[in-house]
Amino acid sequence: MKLFRNVLASMMLLGSVPAAHATVLVNGSFETTISPWVAGPGINVSSTGNGLAPDGGYVAIIGFNSNAGGALSQSFALASGGLFDYAFKAGRSEGACSCQDVPLTFSVTIDGIELSSALPAYDGSAPSFAAALKLLSTYSGTVALGAGTHEFAFHFSRGETGFGRAPYFGIDGVSLIQQQVGAVPEPSTWAMMLLGFAGIGYGVYRRKKGAPGTALAV
Repeated sequence: MKLFRNVLASMMLLGSVPAAHATVLVNGSFETTISPWVAGPGINVSSTGNGLAPDGGYVAIIGFNSNAGGALSQSFALASGGLFDYAFKAGRSEGACSCQDVPLTFSVTIDGIELSSALPAYDGSAPSFAAALKLLSTYSGTVALGAGTHEFAFHFSRGETGFGRAPYFGIDGVSLIQQQVGAVPEPSTWAMMLLGFAGIGYGVYRRKKGAPGTALAV
């Protein structure tokens, strides 16, 4: 009986191993286009920064059309709620000019709830725009979301600046992945479970076969 309980407990643990979920956001690496991301009127976005990302791929480059700034957002729908892990990379650059005095704000929200407002560090020693955008910082965390439609958004703004003092941002590797609970066992797990049941059956068979019999009266 003890053997049965131990094997059953092991199979239950194996059956509860979570499987990976795909990100619910689309085009988080901005491959050749920004769609389905939507850029607000205060900013302009280019995804032609091929080779500027730390991994050598594309990166969304955000520039400004006005001091008011704007947002880059994507709407998405969830069939069920739960906990979601978010991650993205962000960085900024002023090229080779001395623009450390440019006032900037940067924040990330889901449905207007702020996830992060840490401004990416400015590297004044960057010799070029491209070199600075390779220094993207990684941001990550967890957020609880319910079923329905939501909006993931990056918000940017700058203060009054002179000619040639427009800051730039780089965004890359955006993901939002649901934490999975109680996943269905994979085929390899089912195989181990079947082997466990077979082992239990064999043990019961051996125990019955080896049990002393009752002598018959003559």
